[in-house]
Formats: sequence, structure tokens, C-alpha cells
Amino acid sequence: MAPIRLALIGLSQSAKTSWASEGHLPYLLSERGRERYQIKALLNSSVEAAHRAIECYNLSPEVKAYGSPHELAADPDIDLVVCTTRVDVHYDTIKPSIEAGKAAFVEWPLAENAIRAKELADLARKSGSQTIVGLQARVAPAILKLKDIIQSGKFGKVLSSNVHAHASYLNRDSMSEGLSYFLDKKVGGNPITIAFGHMIDYVHSVLGEFQASNHHTQIQRPQQRIYNKDTGAARPFTSDVPDLLSLHGTLKSSPYTIDGASLLVHYRSGPSFPGTKPLLWTINCEKGELRISSDRTPSLQAEGSAHPIPIEKRKTEASSNDRDGAPDTTKPSAVFKPTGGRDFTLSIALPGSIIANALTHDQKTSLAGQIARACAVFCVDEVVIFDDGQAQTREPERDGYTAFADPNFFLYHVLTYLETPPNLRKALFPMHPDLRTAGALPSLDMPHHIRSDEWCPFREGITTGPGKTGSSAIVDCGLRQKVVIPVEIEANTRVTLSLPTDLPNSHASTIHGEAVSPETPREQAGYYWGYNVRQASSLGTVFTECPFDGGYDVSIGTSERGKPVNAITNSQDPSYVELNWKHFLVVFGGVSGLEAALAADEELQAAGVSKAEELFDRWINLVPGQGSRTIRTEEAVWVGLTGLRPLIESRSAN
Repeated sequence: MAPIRLALIGLSQSAKTSWASEGHLPYLLSERGRERYQIKALLNSSVEAAHRAIECYNLSPEVKAYGSPHELAADPDIDLVVCTTRVDVHYDTIKPSIEAGKAAFVEWPLAENAIRAKELADLARKSGSQTIVGLQARVAPAILKLKDIIQSGKFGKVLSSNVHAHASYLNRDSMSEGLSYFLDKKVGGNPITIAFGHMIDYVHSVLGEFQASNHHTQIQRPQQRIYNKDTGAARPFTSDVPDLLSLHGTLKSSPYTIDGASLLVHYRSGPSFPGTKPLLWTINCEKGELRISSDRTPSLQAEGSAHPIPIEKRKTEASSNDRDGAPDTTKPSAVFKPTGGRDFTLSIALPGSIIANALTHDQKTSLAGQIARACAVFCVDEVVIFDDGQAQTREPERDGYTAFADPNFFLYHVLTYLETPPNLRKALFPMHPDLRTAGALPSLDMPHHIRSDEWCPFREGITTGPGKTGSSAIVDCGLRQKVVIPVEIEANTRVTLSLPTDLPNSHASTIHGEAVSPETPREQAGYYWGYNVRQASSLGTVFTECPFDGGYDVSIGTSERGKPVNAITNSQDPSYVELNWKHFLVVFGGVSGLEAALAADEELQAAGVSKAEELFDRWINLVPGQGSRTIRTEEAVWVGLTGLRPLIESRSAN
């Protein structure tokens, strides 16, 4: 099928909000997006502004620039119009295209008031225009999962539900100049119509619509200050937009809700009480309760892939299977608990060329995700990505919307991104095509990926600026409080923190901590603290650039021509020799094996290394008698780390 020809309204170089550039454009320029859509035109406030946006975002010179909604509507080459402007511009910019019968996607809210929204809806029915409004949170993974749980019937029917939410990203009594329209009801875009609208939609998508409802609103702080972010200058403004909304009612009966089930919703602009989550949603059912929460925002469509959204389950009526000793699947089956300092390390090395053999961007990303999950599950401390000379590469372009370039850098980039705690990723990783679908991969959920309501004596954070006193810095580590460390560190630097052993008073605004080495949590307390990723230009530099004093004590090369893995894991095997080590390395080959990596390494060839097995202390076959002709590298990583687990565990016990 030919790609849908699309026009974007509101992709601006200078927009105060960046929903078009951050929410739509990355997908449209992705490999999957290009298969389905083709950007044919931009509509901005003027033709000149549209041309500037085309140049700014490196779009094709064939993209048309429009400054008139009517001229865009008359373009026969446009199938779908996507409107991402401020809400009070929606009606004027999208109406001509709907009248022309074009398909339309409009971000929520549809228009600045109900009258105009109804007019657009009626017009679409009359013209036959296919339409959709951008209420994306109802398809956020956590919401879809919650809906599946409700509809599975495992918790019985819904009896009642309670939602407490806060627009924690807003100040109580001030607003930036760029968002000052949030205080003006006639504009139609404000925390109630936008943020609450998105939230109540995903609530209804799970529980169903109201049968009957009542509401109460209040303007708690009408006197506001509008400030300039650059100059700090402020001016007074009187808001006519409610900053508190209470909504309660009865849900329509359904196969999943009882007759008369209640829904109570409380929404308030401004930060929540310290220690209180911005979103806390409970669902009371016949056989238990469910609770979903967010540490950051109720707007799950905006940050749903960047931060964990836990769903907690509590059964109040055990089934016969539960009473008979069946496992309780509502709780995690394992929790990492350190048992003392650990001085040894586990490293793996593999070639980036395995990425080049994946056909699509999604396959490449999924492959990297499988490797990252293996590293997390088996507590790998270091991952080395080496160039085995088996893939054609070009210099990676790290800025802008550029295509896949270097498979070695791609794998390094995605693995590093996934290892980083979710709350730090936005600050540390600028938008990049390598990462456009990485946020959808399964979470690694490692011990240093700590939620804001959990306490640990160590934590990862990012410096935000200097402290109030000399030789100090402020660190954001996902807690409600900022952390002050007694050392100057450049802003936007990732740091490992040592914190007090006890949870601080929730009223405290700051915590005093120390910056420590990333190895400290492992060496002092035994925490698995994620993996470090490094790139090596060849197989030989995996060894020569080893970060550990004295190098790797034991290195394992993997090959179908090696000895069975039992030779190093089973003490009863005739060829078994006990290994003594502190730094353990396992090296995996690509499609052509480690032999090809040796052949491509000029320095090893010059040194007279003729066989790959000569590089390693042990040359091991991970799956003797394998049924398939080949084992993929990502499979070999899982199989290898599983097979070597007894050897690693025996070292842990010493």
C-alpha cells in the first residue's frame, strides 16, 4: 500500500511547546513511519515560517510550504492533515480540510469550546472526513495492561474507583510567559481541558463512561504571576481558569462493573504534598484491589515510556488454587538483596556487526534489548562492543534525524540508554534516531533503577547546577528532595551518590550526600549496579584496553569448535581445571564467528596469531550437539551466561 500523504500543521521552529517535533516527527521520520506516511506539506503562520521549519528539521525540499489553511485544503496531494497547534487555532486551521473531506488528526482538545468542537464533528460527518482526536494515553502500555486485568475477571467486577491527581509540573501561583494562556479560559487550553481531559479519558477507557455525574470547580489562587524565563521579569495576572476539580458519579453497568459502581476523581493544579505521588488511582473490585501510580505526572501519554508506571495488585479473596499453594502472581518472584561487598566482575564482549544483519530498525532495537535484558538478569558488569570488520559502516551522525549509520555505535548507544535509570534519560540522551523506539523495550528494572518512593543508600543522579555554597553541586536523583554534594561538578553530569542510611524527613527540601565511584555500590555493599559499555576498534583491543589493573584473569572464547562448557563448570568432567579469577570475560562472535574477527584484526595478524582460540584461556562450545545449524549471538549470550552461572555463583560463595 502506498504511504499516506500527510500535512503537518504547527511544526514550527519557534513554538513554545514542541508536541509536533517531539511527539509526531520522530515517528514520521522513522523507518516504520516512512513505510506508512509521507510528509508532503507544512502549514504554519506564514509560508516563510513553514520554509524555516522545513529547513530546521531537514525535511525533503519537495515538502510544500503553506501559510493558508484554505490553500492546504485545496491541495489534491494531501490525504491526511495533522493539527498540533495551540487549541485556539485548531478550528480555523483544520476546518477547511474537513470541509474538503480530508482525513484529520487533531490533538486534544479538539477546539477551544464545546460549540466549536461540535461544529467540527458535525462538519466531518457531513463531508465524510475520517477523523481522530489525539487522546493517546488510553493506549499507554500501563493503561492497556490495567484494562486487560479488569476484563480478565480475576479480580471480579469493579465496585468503585478513586483517582487523586496533581499537575505537579505547574507552579501554584506563577506561569511562564510561553504557557500564560493556561490562565485564560477563552483560549480553551489549560490544565483542566488538557491534562485532566487526557486523564479522565484513560480512566473511562478502563472503567467505562459515567451514567450520571456531578462536579465542583474552584479557583483557589486567582492572582498569578507571569514570568519571563530568560529575564526573570514578572507581571501580575488574574486567572479565570479553575485550579481544582472534583468529579463524582455512577458508572454505566457493564460485564466488568456492578450496577451503581462509583467513580470519584480529584484533580488539582500545582505540586502534590511532599511524598505524595502526582497520580494515585485505586480500583476496588469484588475479589481485591488494584492501584496504579506515577512518580512524575498523571499525563501518561507524555512520559509513559520514560518512567515506570507500576500496577499493584492485592487479592482479598483467595481462590481454591491460591489456597492449595499455587504461586501468588500478584507479587514479584524475586527481590535483589545484597549480601556483602563484591570485588569480582563479569564482562562480555560481542561484535556490533550483529546489528547490521537485522533488517529493520525495530529488529535492531529488539536485538539490543534482548542483550540488555541478559546483562541485567545475569549481573554483567561490563559490555564491550567490538568491530569485527564484518559490517560496512560510516561515521555516525549523532545529531538530527539521520539514518542508521554505524552498527557498533548503534548497539553501544541503545545499551547505554537502557542501562541509564529512566528518570535520567531525557537529560542525558538528546533525541536521536537510534533511540526512537528504545523507550518501548521491556524495562531492565535493575537495582539502581530506583523508584522515588524507595530508599537505598546509593542512587544514580544528574547534576543540575552549583549549590548555594562554594564547592558544592545540586543533584536530581528522582527523589522529592534535591541532593547536595560537597564538590563542584559540571551540570548535566551523571553521578553515583552515597546517601544517608535512613529515609529523610519528608518535609526536608534537601539531602546531603557524597559523589562516589560507580563501583562503590558493588564493592562496598554488593549491589548489582548495572553495566558499563565501551567500544573497541577490534578484537585485540577488547584485551589491550581492558579497564582493570592486570587485565582479565580468565577469558572465554565461544565457538562451536570448542570444548563442551562442562569442561569449566563441572568438577567431575575429566578435563576440568579449577579457575581462579577476579575479572572474568566471555567473548561472543558474530555471524562468521570469532575467526572472522581475528582475520580482520591487522595487529593480531602482525603479531602472528593464527588461530582465534590462542587468544583465550578457554575455547568453549556452549551448546554441544545443537539442533539448529546456527545459534544467533543474542541467543548465545543467554545460553552462555546460563551455562556459566554455576561458575559465577561459586565465585560469589567464596
